[in-house]
Amino acid sequence: MSKFIGLLKREWREHANGFLWAPGAILAVLLLVGLFSLFVDPQVEGDMSSVERQELEQMIDGRDASELSGLELLATMTLDAAGSTDVELREKITKALSSIAVPFNLVFFVLAFSVLINCLYDERKDQSILFWKSMPVSDVETVVSKWVFVSWVAPITTIAAICVAQVFTVAFISAFVEQGMAGRIWGASQIWLRPFDLVLRFVFLSLWLLPVAGWIMFVSSWAKRLPTLIALGAPWVVTLLERLFIGSNYFSQMMSNHLAQMYNTSLSSAVDLAAPFSSFSQLTFWIGLLLGVGLLAAAIVCRQRINEG
Repeated sequence: MSKFIGLLKREWREHANGFLWAPGAILAVLLLVGLFSLFVDPQVEGDMSSVERQELEQMIDGRDASELSGLELLATMTLDAAGSTDVELREKITKALSSIAVPFNLVFFVLAFSVLINCLYDERKDQSILFWKSMPVSDVETVVSKWVFVSWVAPITTIAAICVAQVFTVAFISAFVEQGMAGRIWGASQIWLRPFDLVLRFVFLSLWLLPVAGWIMFVSSWAKRLPTLIALGAPWVVTLLERLFIGSNYFSQMMSNHLAQMYNTSLSSAVDLAAPFSSFSQLTFWIGLLLGVGLLAAAIVCRQRINEG
């Protein structure tokens, strides 16, 4: 166990800059944009028609719209917390928090792909595999540690950054909604459950995407050049050949359905701690899991058979 933890520490030292500073930079930008908007108050009320102004004044209990700042008017018009049911308000807050998480998720996936596609390729390219093979760790431990790091360790910083960004978003919104509605905003956000929800979803995501990660690492273990092109291009080539010679598109549909199910279950922002577990009953999940394990095993075999001498 101590050797495996040492391998994880090695991966962290090698890739900490990307997984730590990338979500930190996105978080800093979001915070600066939010703070900057406090000083640049949008002129919303002046652009409204008389009908829109009457509707807005009904939302704010007949108060003069000119008494409110532009941000308060925007929050009132977009959320209408006072006129929304608990379910409607929760859906609106969920959409807002979902949009906040999108850039963090996209950057994480790009970094994860980059690390996985280069993890076994680079050590062969720069001959550092000679050094690592001399260490008292097996090929199984080395390959598995790289997958565990990307799947279960690296997401911690992204999860933390998303949580901070979502707390800031809820606080920002609650400061500008209708008077007395801040408590409803915090309640509808379910912000106290989101860290647990994110952890469960990322754990499930790592298992659901195991065949994808396994394929990337398998390519990284044997490709002599252009591993990124091979990893991304080979599925499209298979799809094209299937359509030309068989006349079907089963392979592309299978990939599309698998990724669509991944999005619906693991990337939606509605808090549902039971959602990831519901997919364990699906046959496609277990087929993908077995395929992913097989591809990881193939990557291990390729690394074992490398003859650098």
